[in-house]
Amino acid sequence: MSTQLAALGVRESPQGEVVVRARDYHTRSLYTYLNSRSKAGCTADDLVSGAGSLSAGACVAAFFPTGPSPPSGLCAWLAEMLALGAAPIATINTQLDGADYWHHQAVLGVFPQKRRIMLANPCEEVDEAELARLLGSSSEMLIYRSDVLQRCPPSAADVKAMREGRWAALQVAEQIEEVMAGGVARGDGDRVVIPASYTPGITLIAKVGSEAATQLRAIGLGPWRT
Repeated sequence: MSTQLAALGVRESPQGEVVVRARDYHTRSLYTYLNSRSKAGCTADDLVSGAGSLSAGACVAAFFPTGPSPPSGLCAWLAEMLALGAAPIATINTQLDGADYWHHQAVLGVFPQKRRIMLANPCEEVDEAELARLLGSSSEMLIYRSDVLQRCPPSAADVKAMREGRWAALQVAEQIEEVMAGGVARGDGDRVVIPASYTPGITLIAKVGSEAATQLRAIGLGPWRT
């Protein structure tokens, strides 16, 4: 966030904030732990509200979701938005590469002819296809079996909570039973799949009154949603 506000020439307000939620490593409750993992960190909605807060109202932001398939035309769209004066942040699922978290990277620039994108956090230049791959994900978290087993067996209340809503749709309670019985977890890398509060996509930040800010209101959900 700081990188993109600086790119827009906007000074951070010391009274502003971006919400960042912590993981609850100390709880013995399996569901409490998994739920904290589901919500940990900073979501795209938090970035949108944080842009307004940290800029003291000088900026607006909007989120444009991608996934579960990789977005097409990424370089061309980002180049267009950058030219209008927007500052993009990509929310990507680095679990696809074996990491234990989702991640945000500021987009510093685009080379449309080469289909390359310059990112921060870390500073790197990547192929369009590589960023699109990490933007092509479902809203899920992958939890190491060791983090699950050290909080097993789950209480009856924990199991009940895991049989509701998105947790039931992903059969989290059944996954836990399989892991406890010695089976391989269903997720990539022998990990348990749970719902995530994250959605992959691009957050655009723009100065109030700019052409970019006008476009944020005009393009709806963006090029990857109808």
